[in-house]
Amino acid sequence: HHTKHKFLLHEAVKASIDCDRRFLIQQNHSATHLLQASLRKILGSHVTQQGSYVSDKGLRFDFNNFSNVDETKILEVEALVNSFIKQKNDVVVSYMNYDDAIKKGAMAIFSEKYSETVRVVDMGNSVELCGGTHVNCVCEIGSFAIGSISSIGSGIFRIEAVSGQTKSKILRFLRPLKKEIKNILNLILQLDPSYRFKYPKVVGSYQDILNLRTSLEELRRVKQIKDRDLKLKIRDNFLATLNNLTFPANQDFYIYESKDISLENLREGINLLWTKTKAKNLVCFNVSEKDISFLVRSETQQASAIISEINLKFASKGGGSKTLAQGGTPNIALAADILKYFKELLK
Repeated sequence: HHTKHKFLLHEAVKASIDCDRRFLIQQNHSATHLLQASLRKILGSHVTQQGSYVSDKGLRFDFNNFSNVDETKILEVEALVNSFIKQKNDVVVSYMNYDDAIKKGAMAIFSEKYSETVRVVDMGNSVELCGGTHVNCVCEIGSFAIGSISSIGSGIFRIEAVSGQTKSKILRFLRPLKKEIKNILNLILQLDPSYRFKYPKVVGSYQDILNLRTSLEELRRVKQIKDRDLKLKIRDNFLATLNNLTFPANQDFYIYESKDISLENLREGINLLWTKTKAKNLVCFNVSEKDISFLVRSETQQASAIISEINLKFASKGGGSKTLAQGGTPNIALAADILKYFKELLK
């Protein structure tokens, strides 16, 4: 019970039930009974309740099972609950002797000892000992949708679900996936502003979760393709630029400076430049937002020695063979000094 009112000693108060909120709780509580019956029918009679929570916002149901529940089974359980709802069975509450209730097929959820007389809630497809509030007819539940299922311990699983207006209530379970989709979609649009994406229609079911997961996987594949295409375009443009360069003959050394070129492309680039420059020593020197990278190719067997000199002076990392070596540093502030030292070493 919640109130902001500050009570005075001996003040007369009138307590009343919030009927709208109570009805939502009744929907979710009755749906919990049908959920357990459906789980036992789909997964097996070994399934029993390990914990539950019911509110006006939704329901949570913990149960045991031998293995993970696959997506097909989850949809089957959801569909069976909804089929129970459509049968429009009355919810019959009665009081009887405990032994008689068990003979009638009532499930006794809790391990503690029950009193001699127990309250039985019979929904046709579910008969349980229960003291909680329920709808008068299962049709009042409206509809049922599973929002998530997770493992919370060894052989223990948790279902979170909603009932009633499931098309709107399922949305809170979709938000994390929609956030992921939005983030990757923004990255795709940076690569290809013409790309178009349409969110799947919400139907108020666990199928909505699966649909968004499928969309997310598809967007990830699209992102990979777009990234690959961009890398190929950058590579081709870079190599084309190098191919169009002209060089004087008989150079002792040549340093090619670039920005934001991947190390993979630099390796291809230095091989192309090697055939074009005919220089005895060749350096590809690249500066990006994150680091400096450099490659050395040498006809005079000095590549690894040159990298070692750079490493010694600037604490960079790298190495290689006498004919081909590479190095780099995350300290981009050293770019001008490293470049100057390369020229001193190669003169």
